[in-house]
Amino acid sequence: MIKRNIMLLLFSFTLGFLSAQSLKSPNGELVLNFSVDAVGTPVYELHYKGKPVINPSKLGLELIGNSQEEFNSEIKNEKDHATSLYDGFQVVDIQNSTFDETWQPVWGETETIRNHYNE
Repeated sequence: MIKRNIMLLLFSFTLGFLSAQSLKSPNGELVLNFSVDAVGTPVYELHYKGKPVINPSKLGLELIGNSQEEFNSEIKNEKDHATSLYDGFQVVDIQNSTFDETWQPVWGETETIRNHYNE
């Protein structure tokens, strides 16, 4: 029984690391790390020039009808789980792209504006 629980725990951690993704700004100064933890809660963190700007933080919404006292509390019944938007997620597909364009505003101090980002 103990071996089974240890294997399940290691498997959960492995899945969490497999679903972790990093997104860098075009100049590499900003790095956003996104993952889904073992219970399916989306987690993100942001670094600027290697220093943390946003520490690991959970994403999610608590809808009216959920009876949780706090964000991190356990799901109490199946009805609450049906309206939960802060856990139970999984990464299904990952797509990366880069966008780079230059455009000219109608008025302003800058003649051209570069819109360059990764997503």
